[in-house]
Amino acid sequence: MKHILFKTAIVFGIVCYSTGAFSQKSNISDFWEVSQKVEDILPYNYSESMELLNDLYNIADLYPENSNYYTTCLYLESLINYNNFKYDSLLINKLNDHLTYLQHYEGSSLFNIALTEYAIAVNNIVLNEFLDSFFAAMHALENFKIENNTYYIAKTLNLLGNISNQIHSHHLANDYFVEALSYLTPTDNLYYRVKCNLYMANSFLQNHPLSLVDSLLSLVEPIKTGNHPSSLLHLYANLSGIYSFLGQYEKSFKYLKIIAALLDENPEINNKYFYYNLNYNTAYYYNQLSMHDSALYYFEKTYDIALILNNQNLSSSCLLEISNIYSGLDQKDSAYYYLTKYVELQDNINNRAKMFETYRTYINAIINYSKKELKIKEKELYMRNIGLIISIIAVIISMLLMIMLLIIIKQKKNKQQLLKESLDSKVREITSYSMLLSNKNNLLVNIMDNVNELTSNDNNKTRIEEINNLIKNNLHTDLDWETFVMHFEKVHPNFFKNLKKKCDDLTTTNLRFCAYIRIGLSTKEIATIQNIATTSVKVARFRLKKKFGLNENDSLDEFITRM
Repeated sequence: MKHILFKTAIVFGIVCYSTGAFSQKSNISDFWEVSQKVEDILPYNYSESMELLNDLYNIADLYPENSNYYTTCLYLESLINYNNFKYDSLLINKLNDHLTYLQHYEGSSLFNIALTEYAIAVNNIVLNEFLDSFFAAMHALENFKIENNTYYIAKTLNLLGNISNQIHSHHLANDYFVEALSYLTPTDNLYYRVKCNLYMANSFLQNHPLSLVDSLLSLVEPIKTGNHPSSLLHLYANLSGIYSFLGQYEKSFKYLKIIAALLDENPEINNKYFYYNLNYNTAYYYNQLSMHDSALYYFEKTYDIALILNNQNLSSSCLLEISNIYSGLDQKDSAYYYLTKYVELQDNINNRAKMFETYRTYINAIINYSKKELKIKEKELYMRNIGLIISIIAVIISMLLMIMLLIIIKQKKNKQQLLKESLDSKVREITSYSMLLSNKNNLLVNIMDNVNELTSNDNNKTRIEEINNLIKNNLHTDLDWETFVMHFEKVHPNFFKNLKKKCDDLTTTNLRFCAYIRIGLSTKEIATIQNIATTSVKVARFRLKKKFGLNENDSLDEFITRM
């Protein structure tokens, strides 16, 4: 969450809270600790919460550049007034001015705007301006959802549920309470309050008060364990009212005594709403026992509290009961007076309810339209995403194909390089073998020349001739030629076959001459290998040109190279 004003301590400077008041010597983080305390006690202790709020305002005045402090103070003051049904026109003006400032100031946080809208909503409830309250709460909910602040989302949904209950739209209230619970856990202070509200809304919808009693009783122990006194008081007040409605007045009065005992044990609890419930249910209890004087006394006390709370629904209930009692006592003037006031209030309430229903229809139409627009946008976004995914896949496939092509080209180049290296190696083998053969013949010729220069006599003449014959026989052998052909054909396959296609009467000697020319041997090198004179090589080349049908100007070397 981006903003949890009452869960996180933020250090900005040096300010102090000591003995109920701040000083500039303590840490500014105390602001958030005290603000949390204010929110915890404001449901049942008006005076202390107001004292602490004044200290918080002092801190906010020291840091006017930080709108978080001032927003928080306005929010807390609104909650205090709401829980005590106190109307403050000056606070309303401050909230509206502050909201305008936040909406136009570029550096404002969305959370501060939402918190201010929430504060405006609760102040409008005090004024019984349920339409304006609902509108402000809807705006706050939207902004809290953007901020993804689950605590304030749940709190605003609970507020919307309470507004819906006020104008008797219990189906809508039920929906808001159910959604609020989805954001809460039993460890949250708000959880049991929302749960209790949900059970009450269900009771109005299903008209099963006994099942509501069981549901509310199931919350007693968890609320006690969680130490939530204000929630416990509300729960007991609801139970007392339900038993009274069921005609079980002794059980109703039992819970009234429990409430009175709790209020006595906790003098810090001075919330007028608790006293309203206590007095109203006590009056109702005495009225059912036909103790009219006691009933009137408590109903009149209740009506005075309702006026202080400025709650038209609570006031109208008291007026109707007082009118009925006077009517039963045959005091017609008093009965008519209170009945007239009741009718005026009820008409006003009903008119507001009709306005709200009209507005709710309008809101639902907008919501439905927005949902359709959202679905269209989601579909467009989906199609854009699909197109993007297809494009990405196409790019990836293209890249993969390119990579594969590069790999194939590289492999082909490597293969060609290997073939070239192999070919070069074989060429070197042929050339080396030819050079060795040439060197061998040169050596044998030199030996033969040296032997011929020896002084001849009858004793060694025969021996010298034998040596000469041996040398001549080894100057060129078929075995040398066969070895040469084996290496040659590895480098130049089909060479001899192609030559024979050009001329089918080529002799072995002709083929040798062509092979020596193909590997680039000179006339002298060919003469040495063949053990003939260079002029004989030239004659042989001339005859080969004639056999291949070449002109005098044609190159025999080029012709043989193309084979």
